[in-house]
Amino acid sequence: MERKLVKQGANTLFVSLPSTWIKNNNLLKGSVVNLNIKNNKIVVSSLFNNSNNIKEYSDKITNFDRIYLKSFFDNLNKIGYDIINLNIDDKKSIPIFEKILNEYFMNLEIIGYENKILKISNIATNNLLIIENLLTKIIYIIENLLKMLKSNIDLNEIDRYNKQIFKLKSYMQRVL
Repeated sequence: MERKLVKQGANTLFVSLPSTWIKNNNLLKGSVVNLNIKNNKIVVSSLFNNSNNIKEYSDKITNFDRIYLKSFFDNLNKIGYDIINLNIDDKKSIPIFEKILNEYFMNLEIIGYENKILKISNIATNNLLIIENLLTKIIYIIENLLKMLKSNIDLNEIDRYNKQIFKLKSYMQRVL
């Protein structure tokens, strides 16, 4: 595809980007793109993933061994999955997943549990779906806090959830 260079200012030339590429990458005026210059070529790429590029993994988990789960998440993380849906029968095993994710993975967060599906998201991906998932995670945490307050007050648990909300809020403020 050919484009003409247009002069802007004393020393600057610019080129327009195809509107279909702009639309496909959900870009707007003021959006930031990445320029990679290599061997006399410039490659323009969107900093945000297109929602069509979301890699999702789903499976049933029956092995709750910490070493196995650490390796399992490490492999999924290296492959680049954005969303991980795990079918787990026992809701009581969620703290095992929380502990492993919090100890070993900066970018993986549990964002919800519904209908025996534990939903985990890669929060390091700059994507509107991921931001929506982070909001879902905050709601999930608030729901758990309310359940705890109804049953019995465990200040350590409340403090842990409060720290998670702060961490997610800070990340979202940076992204937005």
